[in-house]
Amino acid sequence: MKRFAIITLATAALTSCASDYSQVSSLQLCDYVLNFSGEHFYQSTQNLYLAELSRRGEDCSGYQHLRR
Repeated sequence: MKRFAIITLATAALTSCASDYSQVSSLQLCDYVLNFSGEHFYQSTQNLYLAELSRRGEDCSGYQHLRR
């Protein structure tokens, strides 16, 4: 239970501090989305990355070769 609380607080702190993804390249966003999609810990950050890609009118279809 203590571990879950620490992870939750760390996620909240990281996402609130780094919520401006306009300077992050689409390549970096897609690399993260494609390679860390199964991790529960990263779900909230992944949603933010997907929202930024959507705002740009882009998706990760051109980056499928980056999937590890």
